[in-house]
Amino acid sequence: MKIFTDYGAAGNGTADDTLAMQELINANPSWGVLDGNGKTYRITAPLNIPNQSRFLEIRNLTILADGDIEVFRHAAGATAINYFALTRALILCEAHTTFERRAIDFSVMSFSKFVDVWVNGTPAKTICFFGAGGTGSSPYYNSFDHCYMGNLAAGIVFNDSLTAAGGCNSNTVTDCRIQPGSGNTGVYIGDNCQNIRIENVTFESSGGTGIYNSGHATFISGCRFEAMTTGITYTGGAFACTESGNYFDPPSGNHRTFFGSSATRNIVLNENSLASGQATRFYGEFSVNGTYHVGTEQVLEARRTGWTPPTGASSRASFDPGTVTLPELAQRLKALIDDLHSDTGHGLIGH
Repeated sequence: MKIFTDYGAAGNGTADDTLAMQELINANPSWGVLDGNGKTYRITAPLNIPNQSRFLEIRNLTILADGDIEVFRHAAGATAINYFALTRALILCEAHTTFERRAIDFSVMSFSKFVDVWVNGTPAKTICFFGAGGTGSSPYYNSFDHCYMGNLAAGIVFNDSLTAAGGCNSNTVTDCRIQPGSGNTGVYIGDNCQNIRIENVTFESSGGTGIYNSGHATFISGCRFEAMTTGITYTGGAFACTESGNYFDPPSGNHRTFFGSSATRNIVLNENSLASGQATRFYGEFSVNGTYHVGTEQVLEARRTGWTPPTGASSRASFDPGTVTLPELAQRLKALIDDLHSDTGHGLIGH
């Protein structure tokens, strides 16, 4: 283990420690533990993790980002960083002025972990963690555990490829608390991102979206969505995604789940709960493949065919069973068929 203050960094929160910290990182790119000894380090330029770095851990420190800069990122031209760890760290990015400035870029990192990392940013500016896929560098098997992300444009962005086919795969977010700025997003999952698991995460904000998901095979479980305008949005090519055991408490008149694209399909909602007085609302196109159940009871299945709509007059008026005539019953039956038929109504029956 090496301590930054033993290698030229002041760690007093006022001196510029960028050069000393970068030199120690460059000298120990792999199989090292770099400890901050609980001190505060001011930086004025990003700290770059070298290409092909493996098993490097940086821990136990506060970093004050002085200026509109990223804090940790891969070195220029890097294609792979494996088993990186950032633990017990407080990252202050309150000087960000550029829209969606990243605090930590994990775009070429795999098998890496971020544990007990707190990031506080500038409202509508900072992205806490950002990862983008690409040929040979898609971030996969990274974990984000017991992290806090506050006052941000977004907590975590799992982006699709910026240069080629591919996305973030098999990343996990567990036991975190994410408080995006008003109207912003907690976690963004882009197209081509697969197997993202989000478990036991609390999302809190005065508006905004908890999870914006257009990925494949995502699993969202045990999360709380407090005061978010939308808990989870499925859009783009979201496919084979599962929600289970989540709790939603959106503001009155807003919704917990939003389906915003006809391409969204195979979404499983299982044992979620809502605050008292709230309701589940689906927006956009909602498709059911096979049968639809409430609990164990089947309530809908595929359209029944063979029905040709009747002609003539219809009526939905009330009637007295003791005095109704056969023509009046026929008019009510026609109205019922019209409402159910695919040509004129809900589509439960058709030709």
